[in-house]
Amino acid sequence: MRARQRILEATLEIVRADGFDAVSISSVAQAAGASRQTIYRNFDGADDLVLQAVGSLVSHLRDELEARTQAVETPLDYVVELIVSGRALARADPLVTRLITPSEANPFFDPSFIHGAKAILREAYSTLVSRSPELQAGVDDVVEVSVRLALSVILFDDPALEDDDRLRAFLRRWIGPGLPAAWR
Repeated sequence: MRARQRILEATLEIVRADGFDAVSISSVAQAAGASRQTIYRNFDGADDLVLQAVGSLVSHLRDELEARTQAVETPLDYVVELIVSGRALARADPLVTRLITPSEANPFFDPSFIHGAKAILREAYSTLVSRSPELQAGVDDVVEVSVRLALSVILFDDPALEDDDRLRAFLRRWIGPGLPAAWR
């Protein structure tokens, strides 16, 4: 299990440093201090390796977002905090931004990317909706707006909204009125 974890971490480091197209069985073996045979024993190839490595990162990010939104009280503040926290996580780890940046070599940015991002946000909102069932009626619209706005905030980080409090104020001003009434 330790060798597997080392291999996954080495894969993420290669993607962080040089991008998806730099990942090969040889490069990962060298970075992880493992043999190619060990990698093939644990993974079906470079694509499987990348998918599993990023899957573990996404799981960690989901847990982190959940922890950051625990104390939020209103649905609007929950939406805002998810976006602010997403930007904070992207700033802390350049790999997060690399995952959502379109490129031919990025296996995660394809026509189904938005669909996958919506599924993650729908899951993030499920806790809130379970506490307040009246929010269910507007959840699809909120997910749609949240995904597109979060991508914009992360990919086009603006110095005018540099600190989290400024971003929170901006988001409350602009998305609050557009949310379904139960979400405001």
